[in-house]
This record gives sequence, C-alpha cells and structure tokens, in this order.
Amino acid sequence: STVHSLNTNKDSVRQKIMHEIEVARTHWGYVIDFNLKGPIDTVMSPQLGDDVIAVTAELLNNAGRHAKASKVKYEVKAEAGQLEIKVEDNGEGFKPIKFGNGLLNLSDRATKYDGEVKVNNLESGLRVTWQVTI
Repeated sequence: STVHSLNTNKDSVRQKIMHEIEVARTHWGYVIDFNLKGPIDTVMSPQLGDDVIAVTAELLNNAGRHAKASKVKYEVKAEAGQLEIKVEDNGEGFKPIKFGNGLLNLSDRATKYDGEVKVNNLESGLRVTWQVTI
C-alpha cells in the first residue's frame, strides 16, 4: 500500500480508500489494520469506484457507530473478476442481524454489479463482506 500510495495520484480509488480509513480512524478512535490487494485502480469503472468509496465509508462508520469497536480489519481485494471488501470488527455485533438502511444500501449497491453482501456474527464482533463482479 505504501509503495502504491507514493506512485498514485490523489484522485485514485486507492488514495480515496486510504483517506476514508484515516477519517474513520481519527473520528472513531479505533485501531485499524488494512490491506489493499490487486490492481484496484485499473479494474473498475468510475461508477464502481464511487460505490467502493461509499461502501468503505459506510462499513468503517458502522464499526464505530453501531459496534463500538476498538479494532477493525479492512481489506479490499481485486482479483479474478471479483472485487471484495471485507470489514471485521471486535465490537458488539448484531444479535440477531437486522438489515437497516445502511445494510440495505450496501445490498442495493452490490446488486448493481451482480454482487452480494454477507453479514456474519463472530464470537466477538461482526464481519461484513461486500463482493461484486468486475
């Protein structure tokens, strides 16, 4: 990520993701471990790029607002015709899981690209996976 951030412009999807990570970390105060894999800036349309940024912001904010997490793992991976965003937190989770406006919005954004959203309760926290076809 560091090498790519030095070699990409500020308008790249990768740079915008990094910005959202920093905004969430600063605002919510949680520790965030992140990993950006694959040719993120070259495999998606501008519209998908905008949705990736919106999904990233929603998921990172949910970890702070709803889960009250102290640690978050964020990963975006572009490979083999798929783009996947996975956010895992150590917060409160949902028991039972309810699709409110935020999760419904994520689901609608995934459906545009023949994708899906998966939400899994963990022993401690929640994992949300947003996957689409690219």
